[in-house]
Amino acid sequence: MPRIALVKASAVLVVSTVLLVLIQIGLNTQLTADFPFEMRIWLALPLVLPLAVPLAMLPVMMLIRGAGRTSARAAAIVVFAGTLLTLVTTGWLTPLAWSDVRDSLYEEVELREAAREQAGSYSYPSTAVRQIRNETPEQRVQRREAFRSDPRHVANQANLTRPRWTRSTFMMAALGAALGALGWALGGLGRTKVIHAAGWWSLTWLAMMILDNRMQYWLNGLQRSRELTRGRSRKVDH
Repeated sequence: MPRIALVKASAVLVVSTVLLVLIQIGLNTQLTADFPFEMRIWLALPLVLPLAVPLAMLPVMMLIRGAGRTSARAAAIVVFAGTLLTLVTTGWLTPLAWSDVRDSLYEEVELREAAREQAGSYSYPSTAVRQIRNETPEQRVQRREAFRSDPRHVANQANLTRPRWTRSTFMMAALGAALGALGWALGGLGRTKVIHAAGWWSLTWLAMMILDNRMQYWLNGLQRSRELTRGRSRKVDH
């Protein structure tokens, strides 16, 4: 397989993942005001990682075959590699992405909320809790460290981040293989341009939201982000 094809495949995967993350961040308006951009990325990643590789497989295979310099055997290897990558991403990286973020991000949230309150915008109960505690930055760090060392928090993190080799994990891998095969077939219809691959990516993304209750993925993702936001806000407050 030409090296340029591998470069294109890697570029498409990166662009596809970045687009999914930005879409998820855009869906969750609760994360735009108080949370640093890095924290918003970490909140969005576990919601989009399971779809990142399967969605990228369609345009990747379209562009590879459209270039006309790849054999069917090499294409099958790419699809197989994409299927394995989907398994790893869904079963291992996605749970790992639920790991707790670094402490400095929580402190930045505290500072942003304090600045918002000074500007006259309040929220209940976080504003009341913050005014009652009246903690220094050092005291907030100690409180968060005590929370992280709590056995219940440690057990919860272990459960969230453990690998999950479930039926849904293997279904995602099968989806990646199917979209890869579809992309190879579409690429054989004629010379494929980037705009064609982008159009099919968009249609596939829309179809996965609408058909077979895939819309629930994004709505649940939005709800999950809000629940996680509340949970992490409670961590800051406790």
